[in-house]
Amino acid sequence: MYLFYRPEISFKIKIAGLLKNYLPFVFFTCFSVQILNAQTAKDSFDIRGASFLLPQPQTKGKFTQAIALHFVVPPKTWTLDMVNAPMFNYSAKYALSKGFNLQGELSTLFISNRLSAGPFWNYQKENLYLGVGYQVAFNYGVLKQFGFNTVLTGWEQQPS
Repeated sequence: MYLFYRPEISFKIKIAGLLKNYLPFVFFTCFSVQILNAQTAKDSFDIRGASFLLPQPQTKGKFTQAIALHFVVPPKTWTLDMVNAPMFNYSAKYALSKGFNLQGELSTLFISNRLSAGPFWNYQKENLYLGVGYQVAFNYGVLKQFGFNTVLTGWEQQPS
């Protein structure tokens, strides 16, 4: 039995092996270049106008508000089980002068409610935003069903 070395077959096998091993790399590299090109395209979204939470100075007297729905997991000691519960949230801001504003929010799980309010100072330097604030919050909750006889009250201080 004789073995003949044929370079063209060996070359084809090496190319097939390289493609098999490096095809995902080549694919993701090309895909990444397309993503980068898409990110450099002009974007019409303006976060300063669309974001409620961005700590940006507002014009004096401007009132903004937001309503949100969150799904939270209350502590297991409250429910004796892992339960997803809807939490409704209403937040509001009233802009004062020199970057200051008053912020408040009401959050409820129906069995537990939270009311918070406080002043904030916001600063913007080009695309950098900074917000410093302090809030006082009051928590109140009642559950007298399902064998529970619980009342929750408490104050919180939240520097941020």
